[in-house]
Amino acid sequence: MPEICEVETLKNQIKPLVENKKIIKIETVKSLFKEKNLNFNKIKNLNIIKLHRVAKKIIFEFDKNIFLETHLGMTGSWTISTLKNLNKKQKHLRYIFYFENFILLFSDIRGFGSFKMTDCLDTTVDVLNDNFDVNSLNIWTKDKIIYSVLHDQKIFPGVGAYLGAEILFDAKIHPEKKLINFNQKDKELFQFSLKKILLLALKTKGASFSDYKHLKEETGSMQNFFKVYGRVNLPCLICGSLINKLDKKRGSQFCPVCQKK
Repeated sequence: MPEICEVETLKNQIKPLVENKKIIKIETVKSLFKEKNLNFNKIKNLNIIKLHRVAKKIIFEFDKNIFLETHLGMTGSWTISTLKNLNKKQKHLRYIFYFENFILLFSDIRGFGSFKMTDCLDTTVDVLNDNFDVNSLNIWTKDKIIYSVLHDQKIFPGVGAYLGAEILFDAKIHPEKKLINFNQKDKELFQFSLKKILLLALKTKGASFSDYKHLKEETGSMQNFFKVYGRVNLPCLICGSLINKLDKKRGSQFCPVCQKK
């Protein structure tokens, strides 16, 4: 599943193509499971004022205070094409957005992405915001482990399996460490590693696994920098101990020596 840095990269690639442009036509090839208030006729020939990213959503802002929220879900992707090269029979194609000089295609293998029309912009907290500070979060008196809270999309929206694992490893924090046991130094290390790993993921254009690519089908390279994610039973690159994993929890890989409980 694409995480926040993959979505930010994708948004930055689409943004210069669509802003101040009009969608001439939208064609539905196969609907998604999650569609809400979709009436594409409302946005036909409307100017796209701005393209936003909020958490893992890419949001098209149109004239007349109309917003189209799109979410990649587990296997969604946007690609670019031309009318000449358009192949409507390609596997997993869901929507075709026709612009004057190009076409945007939304595909989704499993169909768990989502499209929704609203009349206001989502203002969810954003971990990529320069002002995001873990010290200001109302979580530190809770009797919960950091792993579960870091993957709570209401608190750390857009942070998923690989980012969570790599952030905690970089901070040398065990995934089962309880929030109430964090001292100020722990919080500072956590904040530093959160920003560091997010910046690295943005710089490398995120991670590309089996079914995720960017707009022109390029791949990211963050996976080449993983220290613990996807490395269970392999030696830690710092101390040589075998990488462990919490029982059945995605993104919970850790080094038992570097990340002492």
